[in-house]
Amino acid sequence: MPGSRTGDSAVDRGRPAWVRPLAAVVAVAVVIGIVFAILAATGAPPFDDDGPHPADAQQQAAITGVTHSYFDALNSGDAATFTTTICPDMAEAFGRITDREPLDSPVIPIAITDISVDGDAATASVTVRREGADDDTETVHFRNVDGWRLCQVP
Repeated sequence: MPGSRTGDSAVDRGRPAWVRPLAAVVAVAVVIGIVFAILAATGAPPFDDDGPHPADAQQQAAITGVTHSYFDALNSGDAATFTTTICPDMAEAFGRITDREPLDSPVIPIAITDISVDGDAATASVTVRREGADDDTETVHFRNVDGWRLCQVP
């Protein structure tokens, strides 16, 4: 057509040249926004490192379970089970762990509360009872090493 520029179409006539690049930028921004919204909703990186948070039901069950197993093994003198309840660093700090006689006065966990998780680390407030002694509450540290394990060493 006489007087027309190459590449012009009926759709582009009358629109400024900056409309197409702006539309492309807006489309990319929308896609990026959707991706970030999905990541934030699922807690995927970089949104999962927001510091300690209350443990979910599965984490609570696992941490409570390993705490009870730890004290059961401690009370019974079962070295093999005891070793499976502690992190490798803690086992190394203890040195060689062997079976021994059961405790005369077992240490019984009576409350495991305030379980807080931060990535592969967790803490819980553990209250124990022992015959002839006052109840004792301590903050216990855990690490997820092929499952949650007590890890009181730094």
